[in-house]
Amino acid sequence: MGHKVQAGCAKVLALSYNDLPIASMPCFLYFGLYPEDHEIRAFDLTNMWIAEKLIVVNSGNRREAEDLAEDVLNDLVSRNLIQLAKRTYNGRISSCRIHDLLHSLCVDLAKESNFFHTAHDAFGDPGNVARLRRITFYSDNVMDEFFRSNPKLEKLRVLFCFTKNPSIFSHLAHFDFKLLHTLVVVVPRYLKENVTIPSKFGNMTCLRYLRLEGDIFGKLPNSIVKLTRLETIDIDRYGFIQLPSGVWESKQLRHLCYTDYGQASNNCFSISPFYPNMYSLLPNNLQTLMWIPDKFFEPRLLHRLINLRKLGIRGVSDSTVKILSTFSPVPKAWRF
Repeated sequence: MGHKVQAGCAKVLALSYNDLPIASMPCFLYFGLYPEDHEIRAFDLTNMWIAEKLIVVNSGNRREAEDLAEDVLNDLVSRNLIQLAKRTYNGRISSCRIHDLLHSLCVDLAKESNFFHTAHDAFGDPGNVARLRRITFYSDNVMDEFFRSNPKLEKLRVLFCFTKNPSIFSHLAHFDFKLLHTLVVVVPRYLKENVTIPSKFGNMTCLRYLRLEGDIFGKLPNSIVKLTRLETIDIDRYGFIQLPSGVWESKQLRHLCYTDYGQASNNCFSISPFYPNMYSLLPNNLQTLMWIPDKFFEPRLLHRLINLRKLGIRGVSDSTVKILSTFSPVPKAWRF
């Protein structure tokens, strides 16, 4: 496609962006934080919007923030600004993509408005770097060079790292991200590198959303239990990440997802130590629990988690199905 044609398309697409409700504009720009052609889970988008306070529940509105965020995503799809990739079994959006031209529009608009910066335009005047609020890395070389420059990132709120380099955690260990509330690290599934996840994660007192994806072998530090604002922990791994047992003590935690694609034996399930502890806790705000191994599931779990909306059980047994069948009707969000 020629440059003039692309420029003309960009102007037309910008009109669609300008027609969005003001509150939806930053939600649309969020798609530019991902690489081109990336399939993005609806769960990730909606919870990151909530973590950033882009979704506001007005007083008197009885709907949850997650429901309002889903409305925004459905609207973006209906306007053809976002492409539907997959639906869930009950018809809700599971994942989506953004067209390359619209992705470029997101990046350009975000740079103009200082909403976020990609690695390629993050360099320059140190004063400008210090004011960065959101940054995403698509390139390892640029990411390494950026972090080696020892930038001042006191105001950084959102950090996305799509990398093949396990040293990303070493880079992160050198910074105190005291205002960071969204951290996403995605590495390839074939990396299989042991990493040390910095204990400084426990210093990110504003962190609300944490997602680690790929072949990462390590342990989340115990200090993470100090993060009283943490709402989402999402571990999507082919490696081996151990969670601290005290994670259940967080009263703000709304979503805990631990997806295990490996064939871990009973003795090496990294999350097994904290499951027995959860049954003595008072009811909390947890809405999502995915994926709990069947051998750790007990019916009284459901009486503790009074706000649970989505439950996933791996390797569900006949006895568990029989227990769950006593719930009439079984919530549609429960998955087995």
